[in-house]
Amino acid sequence: MVPEHRLLEGNLAPATRVRVLSRTPFLQLRSDLGRIVRKDQWADYYIVRLDEPATYCESGRPIEELAEIRLDVSDLEVIS
Repeated sequence: MVPEHRLLEGNLAPATRVRVLSRTPFLQLRSDLGRIVRKDQWADYYIVRLDEPATYCESGRPIEELAEIRLDVSDLEVIS
């Protein structure tokens, strides 16, 4: 449950501290903590700026460092 004071017009407010709950085989998190940057164009998705960049490595492609990732609200836990 998202605390009411962290909602902005029914959405997570920018700068809300969150924990990333989901994991994918291609994305390695150095830290599972970050802050909401903004709501994404897709329903229920948010852009999250991670405390430390994650690495993304899909088979046969170069490794990328990602400072921000897009996640569904169900993959986030509000921590403050």
